[in-house]
Amino acid sequence: MAVVTGAGRGLGRTHALALAQAGAAVVVNDLGIGMDAGGRDTQLAEAVVAEIEAMGGKAVHDATDVSDWDGAKAIVDSEVSAFGRLDVVVNNAGVSRFAPIDEETGEAWNRVIGINLTGTAAVSHWAARHWREAGPEAGRAIINTTSPAGTNPLPGTPAYCTSKAGVIALTITSAADLAALGVRVNAIAPIARTRVRSLDVAA
Repeated sequence: MAVVTGAGRGLGRTHALALAQAGAAVVVNDLGIGMDAGGRDTQLAEAVVAEIEAMGGKAVHDATDVSDWDGAKAIVDSEVSAFGRLDVVVNNAGVSRFAPIDEETGEAWNRVIGINLTGTAAVSHWAARHWREAGPEAGRAIINTTSPAGTNPLPGTPAYCTSKAGVIALTITSAADLAALGVRVNAIAPIARTRVRSLDVAA
């Protein structure tokens, strides 16, 4: 049973469909197109759920904001409530903003770090808490989405590069912390020709 964040389109959608094809019931988490304004639009996540159900799989949609540390518990709770257990977390939700450090805003910085890094940590935290309460069991996994920009930062995207470098460090330390619970923690660094949400916050 799996959770995929940012699963309304692009790589997240692909992850969700692949997991469903492999037999997993999936929580499809996505804020939708209203996220930059603080809103919610469940249509994207609902469409992916419909795709999964059309292929005979099981899925539910979720519009929790991953950057809300305490709120992220609802994502894990959705999986356990709907399907009885949690085996896999794919932390895929992410945004980017293109602006050099002298043009960066506090609001934009906090939002990019909040979704890309804090969101990854928050969902991982609640999954790990659930697994610790359930006790050790082999076969669990967390897959974090980082980027080549985390290891080879580019100019003009300081918040994005910093967030993705942080995901790498988070992955390494989480792997050590959670191994005894039967959890493998890995990161992928894809270069994809799919849309990454761009955060548009005025200076």
